[in-house]
Amino acid sequence: MTSSNIIRWGGLAAMLGGVFWVVWSLLGRVSFEAAGSPFADGLLLLATLLTLAGLVGLHALQGDPINPSNRSYLRRQPLR
Repeated sequence: MTSSNIIRWGGLAAMLGGVFWVVWSLLGRVSFEAAGSPFADGLLLLATLLTLAGLVGLHALQGDPINPSNRSYLRRQPLR
């Protein structure tokens, strides 16, 4: 798998992970019984794994040899 595919899939995984985080947090506000269910536990696990996959895609973006300036982008930004 090329690094551009890892970046693309990582971005999609991060977005889906974010949606699942929101759904999981709203599930706890709707009902306390639903928050402790196996469905909520599976949703939390899925959100965590998809967020981790998004971080892998971000790491692949930072290490892209095509554009070496990506690695130093964060260092050039002023702290506010």
